[in-house]
Amino acid sequence: MKIPTTTDIPQRYTWCLAGICYSSLAILPSFLSYAESYFNPAFLLENGTSVADLSRFERGNHQPAGVYRVDLWRNDEFIGSQDIVFESTTENTGDKSGGLMPCFNQVLLERISLNSSAFPELAQQQTINASIY
Repeated sequence: MKIPTTTDIPQRYTWCLAGICYSSLAILPSFLSYAESYFNPAFLLENGTSVADLSRFERGNHQPAGVYRVDLWRNDEFIGSQDIVFESTTENTGDKSGGLMPCFNQVLLERISLNSSAFPELAQQQTINASIY
């Protein structure tokens, strides 16, 4: 029966230790690499005046409020394309929304065959913000 010596023990764990080290080296750079998106507005200078404020795009997929043409779908059925007013919101709307929420009016709700009586706010104002529903 052979009794393990101190020189045999490190050889047994060499492969295990090497695997742990290589795994750590592979994971470590992902924690160390972090960068924010920044575009220098000086690149868009025209005669010494700034062309646009780009700060809202530093946070990711954010668009300015306005009217956008969108495709309307209801229960996997294509309704059509229409211009919809989108307003900026500070609520947590998710990454894909771009910080915007659509505003619906009575005509649009009737066009897509939604029960407009379920939205009592339409009696008091022209449009409703979808973020409250």
